[in-house]
Amino acid sequence: MTIMKNTAISTQEGVFPLTDDLLLAIINSSVDPVVFIDTDLNIVLFNIAAATYATRVFGSELVRGSYFPDFMTEERKRTVLHYLKLVRNNREVVAEDKLVRHRDEEIWYATKYTPVYDTQETYIGCVIHYSDISRRKQQEEMNRQTRNHLEAVINNSSDSVLFVNTENKVELYNKAFYDYFYKLTGTFPAKGEDVMNVMPMPAREVFLETLEQLKQNRKAHNRYKVTYSDGQEIWFAVNFYPVYDENNTYLGYVINSRDISIHREHELLLSRQNEQLKEIARIQSHELRRPLANILGLIDLLTTDENTPDPQKELLYRLKVSADELDEVIRKITSRAVCVY
Repeated sequence: MTIMKNTAISTQEGVFPLTDDLLLAIINSSVDPVVFIDTDLNIVLFNIAAATYATRVFGSELVRGSYFPDFMTEERKRTVLHYLKLVRNNREVVAEDKLVRHRDEEIWYATKYTPVYDTQETYIGCVIHYSDISRRKQQEEMNRQTRNHLEAVINNSSDSVLFVNTENKVELYNKAFYDYFYKLTGTFPAKGEDVMNVMPMPAREVFLETLEQLKQNRKAHNRYKVTYSDGQEIWFAVNFYPVYDENNTYLGYVINSRDISIHREHELLLSRQNEQLKEIARIQSHELRRPLANILGLIDLLTTDENTPDPQKELLYRLKVSADELDEVIRKITSRAVCVY
């Protein structure tokens, strides 16, 4: 049976008529399965790869003149008949299917259904081209599992993680960010939304300050305080990281926020304690030493006074020794305070 009438191939050597044998030789040069069926869906031609494919997938051999859908399960047959109906309406169809599990092997194929016309543009059948995409599907499944594992990791983090794409649209966030955003706004964060719309006002100010650093491929760090509707105040440490793929293509940035409220309370407590210690050091250095200096001065006056009896001078001497010792202690305390600050 001739597939295309009055059809030829032009080469440098001349013009060759496109016979069935030449067409079969051409399609046999393909490592992918190729089948040609006529308008009645009967098999006209198929290449060696298609014969191998049929044995592997269908468990039977392709035969010229056979009704092509008979090689398939009822469920698969309905799908293929739908595709062929579209092909008759001058549409090319591409589908990806996991066809069977043969000997515990998953077989994925991308199938392209292409309408064929003769020189009078009359529809004469369909070329079905199969491409084995099992490896790609396996890689996609591995990538999906890896993505699921990564999402599980970040979802179990107590830090809030938000990924923003190059258009400043929300693309990914973890459970901590979801909980934080809902508690703050009473709504749910929407993927694809402008990042500025999912930030509280303090965070917006921080973001605008660091956006230029991100554009220059620099990490940025900052802090901000959020007040929830119930009056609770939370301090966050925010880190901004640019994100690149394996080809060093810029994909966007990650905003990582950590609750540092307890740490901030400790900082404020230490700050208050430091202020108190500074005040104590000031009192010791000035207010306490001033009366002590007066006492030492009076002791000197009384000791050098000729009218002071000797027994009193002995007591004044001992008093001066104790006052000098107290003055030295105050000096040491003040000196250490100065070293701390």
